[in-house]
Order: sequence, then C-alpha cells, then structure tokens
Amino acid sequence: MKFASSTNVDVKKNIFVFILLSFILFFLDRSDNKYLTNVRFIVNDTIIYSSLIIKSPFSFVIETSKNITNFFQKKDSSVDKNKLINLKNKLETLKNENIALNLQIENFKKINNEEIYKYETVQAKVLLYKSNILHETIIINKGQNDGIKAGDPIIKNNILVGKILKTNFNSSHGILITNINSRIPVRIGKKNYKAIVVGNPKSDLKNKLETLKNENIALNLQIENFKKINNEEIYKYETVQAKVLLYKSNILHETIIINKGQNDGIKAGDPIIKNNILVGKILKTNFNSSHGILITNINSRIPVRIGKKNYKAIVVGNPKSERQLNLEFLPKEYTFEDGDIIYTTSIDNIMPDGILVGKIKLRDDKNFEAKPLYDFSQLDYLTVVRFSK
Repeated sequence: MKFASSTNVDVKKNIFVFILLSFILFFLDRSDNKYLTNVRFIVNDTIIYSSLIIKSPFSFVIETSKNITNFFQKKDSSVDKNKLINLKNKLETLKNENIALNLQIENFKKINNEEIYKYETVQAKVLLYKSNILHETIIINKGQNDGIKAGDPIIKNNILVGKILKTNFNSSHGILITNINSRIPVRIGKKNYKAIVVGNPKSDLKNKLETLKNENIALNLQIENFKKINNEEIYKYETVQAKVLLYKSNILHETIIINKGQNDGIKAGDPIIKNNILVGKILKTNFNSSHGILITNINSRIPVRIGKKNYKAIVVGNPKSERQLNLEFLPKEYTFEDGDIIYTTSIDNIMPDGILVGKIKLRDDKNFEAKPLYDFSQLDYLTVVRFSK
C-alpha cells in the first residue's frame, strides 16, 4: 500500500494556486467592467511599485560592487582613458550647444511672431525600461490620477519619444517611437508628405551621444531656416577648446589666462565664447597660453547691435557693477524694448557678426540695464573663435 508524500501534495497545491491566480489576473486584464478595471489598476500599480522596491536593494548591491570593481581595476592602456575623456568632452560640448541653440530658436520665434503652442504637461519618472530588437517600452510613475490617458504623447526636450499605451491609477505603460508598433502619423519636408512612423527592427539602439547629435542637427536646421527668413548672415569659423588656468576679478578689470596660444592658431582679438555666447576676447598670446579680457572689463570695447532696430554701440564693462555692461556711442534718439538682445556686429571687421552678447532690461521708459548672458560660474572651459580678419 502506497501513501502520498506531503511534499508532493504541497507542490500540487502550489501549482493549482498559481494556475488559479493566473486565470484571475488574465480575466482582470481582459475585462472591461468598470469595477474590475479599477481592481486591475490597483493590482498593476502594486506589482510595479512592489517589484521596484524589491529590486532596489539588489540594484544597490550590484551598483556598489561595480563601483568597487571599477575603483580597484587598473587599465592597461591609456588610449581607452583618452577616448573616454574625449567622449565626455564631446558630450558636454553638445549639451552646451543644445542649450544655446534652444535659446536662439526662442529668440527667432519671438522675432518672427511664430505661434508657440502650449498644452498641459505632466512630469514623470521612468520606473522601468525594457528594450529588445523589436520592442521598446517604458513604465512611468504617473497615471489616471494625474489626468494621463492612453494615446497621450511622451516628449523629452519638446521632441517626441513615444506615446502612452495603457494607464493604471498611478502608473502608465508607454511605447517608444522606435517600437515597431508605435505607428505615429507624421508629415515630412517642405511638401508635407504624409506617412506613418514605426520602429525599424534592423536598427541598433542609439546611445546618449548620438541622441544629442541628432537633436543638435534638428536645432541647427531650425536655426538655418529662421536665419533665411530674417536674411541673417550665417557665420562659421574654426574654434579651439581651452581650459581657464587663472581668473582675476575686481571692480574694473576681469581677465583670464587660458592653456592655448599661438601654437593653436590663436591671435590677439579673437572672440572667446561659452555656449555660443560672447565671454570676452584675446588680449595677447604666448606659444601655449593666452591672456583674455571679459566683456565686463572696462577696456573690452566690443562693437554691437541691439534689438530689432539694430542700434549700433560699443560695449564696455560698467565700473559701478561687476555684472553689468555700458553701451557707449548710442544714437541720440533710441528706444529699447524690455528683453532686446545684444549681438556683435562686424563693423571694421573687429568681431564676427551675430554672436550673442547680452540683454536689455528696462527699469523705466528712460533707464535700462545691459546684462551679459553668460554664466559667471561656468568659466572653467571656454571656446576661442579663430577669426580671420
């Protein structure tokens, strides 16, 4: 006579419970009943946040072990380090260009009175990202309670990333435009050809650097279009990346010393920029270093044009303030608008035309302030424009 093992009985019970739960979850997921839908949302949210909580300690341990391994690991070749440094520098440069390009686009939109459309938006954090050659999906921490609905667009920096596939109370599933099921209606080019965008299953995932490059290409195309509308001269010059070795500042003079000089093709008078905004100009050069003065220096003397009416003036530092500019040789009769932008002008071929310099802030109808646009706290690395005179 044979007796059933208690272990076998427990296993059978567990299998039966698992199958039963699977059918219940499948029924909840497929049901359109209002109350069952609410239950489904609660279950989904619970699973998502619970998995996130359970996963976090393991993620922390894995990340910590990686950091410890990387800390003690020694690289045999310095070439990899140089490549990594170069990639980081390129990434930082692209980020800075991206910021400046967005500022220029906003300015051009104001000049052309272009309609700026606005919709209500919800900021969300990505809780989970899944990717394979056919599907790219995300789960975010916002849902129906935040007014999100299936089909809502998902954007990053005003660029379409994907759309919401389905929602729970406090989370949502989304698919990226690179998903083969995305199916986004689009228009293309000047002739506005209509098409449907879907993911390309043969395409590899792009890294962050490639994404920034693509964003900057799109921004540059928009700027080129705006410049054509405004008949603005498009300038391109060779540039040299430089590190600031020394920064001196007082109420009258602001000067810097950089680690690039004549051996890098730099000459006295060359503009110094940061994020495509004028910072100063080269005063004198050595073989491998150069002295520069900032536009807030009282001896800077930068020829500029201001606002839509292109008033001509000379920018110098304001001795009464370290963070303001003076405008000399303005015409006797001038009228500024609040927010008028100051650009360089190519008079006497001293500076390239069209570099961002500063902005006008009106105190009242007769008094104004001219302020530089660059960030005084970000003067560690700069760019020198090799301006051929």
